[in-house]
Amino acid sequence: SPSVVPWGRLPEAYLPFSMPKVTKKTILAESLEASENNSHAPILQPLKNKPQTPSFAPASAKELQSVEKSFRKVNVPPHRLTPLKEAWMSIYKPIVEHLKIDIRMNLKTSKVERLGG
Repeated sequence: SPSVVPWGRLPEAYLPFSMPKVTKKTILAESLEASENNSHAPILQPLKNKPQTPSFAPASAKELQSVEKSFRKVNVPPHRLTPLKEAWMSIYKPIVEHLKIDIRMNLKTSKVERLGG
Protein backbone atom coordinates (compact mmCIF):
# COMPACT_ATOMS: atom_id res chain seq x y z
CA SER A 1 0.00 0.00 0.00
CA PRO A 2 1.33 3.49 -0.83
CA SER A 3 2.48 5.53 2.11
CA VAL A 4 0.53 8.69 2.89
CA VAL A 5 2.54 11.86 3.49
CA PRO A 6 0.96 14.36 5.91
CA TRP A 7 0.72 17.98 4.78
CA GLY A 8 3.90 20.00 5.12
CA ARG A 9 6.20 16.97 5.26
CA LEU A 10 8.01 15.42 2.35
CA PRO A 11 9.99 12.21 2.30
CA GLU A 12 13.75 12.77 2.34
CA ALA A 13 14.03 11.64 -1.27
CA TYR A 14 12.04 14.73 -2.33
CA LEU A 15 13.93 17.29 -0.23
CA PRO A 16 15.89 19.83 -2.26
CA PHE A 17 19.61 19.31 -2.44
CA SER A 18 22.33 21.90 -2.78
CA MET A 19 24.25 22.12 -6.03
CA PRO A 20 28.02 22.53 -5.81
CA LYS A 21 29.18 25.98 -6.77
CA VAL A 22 30.75 25.96 -10.23
CA THR A 23 33.10 28.74 -11.25
CA LYS A 24 35.48 29.26 -14.15
CA LYS A 25 38.38 28.43 -11.87
CA THR A 26 36.91 25.05 -10.87
CA ILE A 27 36.11 24.20 -14.50
CA LEU A 28 39.62 25.09 -15.64
CA ALA A 29 41.19 23.19 -12.75
CA GLU A 30 39.14 20.08 -13.57
CA SER A 31 39.97 20.33 -17.26
CA LEU A 32 43.70 20.68 -16.52
CA GLU A 33 43.57 17.63 -14.24
CA ALA A 34 41.74 15.72 -16.95
CA SER A 35 44.37 16.70 -19.56
CA GLU A 36 47.20 15.65 -17.21
CA ASN A 37 45.54 12.28 -16.62
CA ASN A 38 44.98 11.85 -20.40
CA SER A 39 41.35 11.06 -19.77
CA HIS A 40 38.74 11.46 -22.48
CA ALA A 41 36.93 14.25 -20.63
CA PRO A 42 36.39 17.44 -22.63
CA ILE A 43 39.23 19.88 -22.15
CA LEU A 44 38.34 23.53 -21.55
CA GLN A 45 41.21 25.93 -21.84
CA PRO A 46 41.24 29.71 -21.87
CA LEU A 47 41.67 31.33 -25.25
CA LYS A 48 45.29 32.22 -25.80
CA ASN A 49 44.74 34.06 -29.06
CA LYS A 50 41.63 36.15 -28.81
CA PRO A 51 39.93 36.83 -32.13
CA GLN A 52 40.88 40.22 -33.48
CA THR A 53 38.29 42.81 -34.32
CA PRO A 54 37.96 43.43 -38.04
CA SER A 55 39.44 46.61 -39.44
CA PHE A 56 37.65 48.40 -42.25
CA ALA A 57 39.03 51.05 -44.53
CA PRO A 58 37.43 54.49 -44.12
CA ALA A 59 34.55 55.22 -46.49
CA SER A 60 35.40 57.49 -49.39
CA ALA A 61 33.59 60.77 -50.03
CA LYS A 62 31.90 59.24 -53.08
CA GLU A 63 30.52 56.35 -50.97
CA LEU A 64 29.22 58.76 -48.34
CA GLN A 65 27.39 60.83 -50.96
CA SER A 66 25.74 57.77 -52.47
CA VAL A 67 23.98 56.91 -49.19
CA GLU A 68 20.25 57.44 -49.56
CA LYS A 69 18.56 59.80 -47.15
CA SER A 70 15.74 58.09 -45.32
CA PHE A 71 12.64 59.44 -43.68
CA ARG A 72 10.85 57.33 -41.10
CA LYS A 73 7.52 57.98 -39.35
CA VAL A 74 6.45 56.20 -36.17
CA ASN A 75 2.84 56.37 -35.02
CA VAL A 76 2.19 57.40 -31.43
CA PRO A 77 -0.98 55.95 -29.86
CA PRO A 78 -3.38 58.57 -28.43
CA HIS A 79 -2.97 57.31 -24.86
CA ARG A 80 0.84 57.78 -25.08
CA LEU A 81 0.79 61.23 -26.69
CA THR A 82 0.47 63.30 -23.48
CA PRO A 83 3.30 61.47 -21.63
CA LEU A 84 5.46 61.84 -24.75
CA LYS A 85 4.77 65.58 -24.90
CA GLU A 86 5.75 65.97 -21.25
CA ALA A 87 9.01 64.03 -21.63
CA TRP A 88 9.87 65.18 -25.16
CA MET A 89 12.84 67.43 -24.33
CA SER A 90 14.50 64.79 -22.15
CA ILE A 91 14.13 62.32 -25.05
CA TYR A 92 14.99 64.75 -27.84
CA LYS A 93 18.20 66.34 -26.48
CA PRO A 94 20.37 63.21 -26.06
CA ILE A 95 19.29 61.79 -29.42
CA VAL A 96 20.12 64.97 -31.32
CA GLU A 97 23.27 65.93 -29.39
CA HIS A 98 24.92 62.54 -28.89
CA LEU A 99 23.60 60.38 -31.71
CA LYS A 100 23.37 63.23 -34.23
CA ILE A 101 19.98 62.03 -35.48
CA ASP A 102 17.38 64.59 -36.46
CA ILE A 103 13.93 63.80 -35.08
CA ARG A 104 10.77 65.80 -34.66
CA MET A 105 7.34 65.28 -33.16
CA ASN A 106 4.47 66.03 -35.55
CA LEU A 107 1.49 66.85 -33.33
CA LYS A 108 -0.87 67.23 -36.26
CA THR A 109 -0.44 63.60 -37.38
CA SER A 110 0.58 62.19 -33.94
CA LYS A 111 3.85 60.80 -35.25
CA VAL A 112 7.53 61.00 -34.41
CA GLU A 113 9.61 61.47 -37.54
CA ARG A 114 13.25 60.63 -38.11
CA LEU A 115 15.00 62.67 -40.76
CA GLY A 116 18.19 61.96 -42.67
CA GLY A 117 20.29 58.85 -43.16
